[in-house]
Amino acid sequence: MLRMHTLLATLAVASLASAAGAQAQTADLGISDRNGICGVELPTAEGPKLEISVRASNGNVNVALHDIAGAVVNAGLEAGTEPRVTLAFDDGQSFTGDLGAWRAGFTYRVLGAWSDPAAGRPVLAALRTARSVTVSFEGQSYGPIPTQQPGLAWNLLKGCVERNGGTMPG
Repeated sequence: MLRMHTLLATLAVASLASAAGAQAQTADLGISDRNGICGVELPTAEGPKLEISVRASNGNVNVALHDIAGAVVNAGLEAGTEPRVTLAFDDGQSFTGDLGAWRAGFTYRVLGAWSDPAAGRPVLAALRTARSVTVSFEGQSYGPIPTQQPGLAWNLLKGCVERNGGTMPG
């Protein structure tokens, strides 16, 4: 089932890109649908990937920056810090989650979230027009990360949320 959703998302990316006449690298944009949690993954030039996800049932928004340096994550874990992830969009909007965590193991990542689903909705709204986003936390900064084309990530998330019985906030 997940493969079918991934295939459909890939086809949706390709059709949206060609319909818009985009020359952007949409092949790098990933979409996931796991148990009612919809995510879009944006690769960075440095290698890490930014995932923005939304739970279809309640609109809760989470972010994760995957594949960051193990030394960064291990230092955060050793210090016992709870990172606050900030997303700064190219239009000047900036949003900082009130929850955060480090994850180490097969991959190293930092997680950010908004405890109140309503507080994360502006992140999704910013995806409608954003051309890029920069991720920062604990003195680290990654980006700008291209969104491929304005509205593409938002539309892919919207389709996934609606397939899972929710309404896309933002």
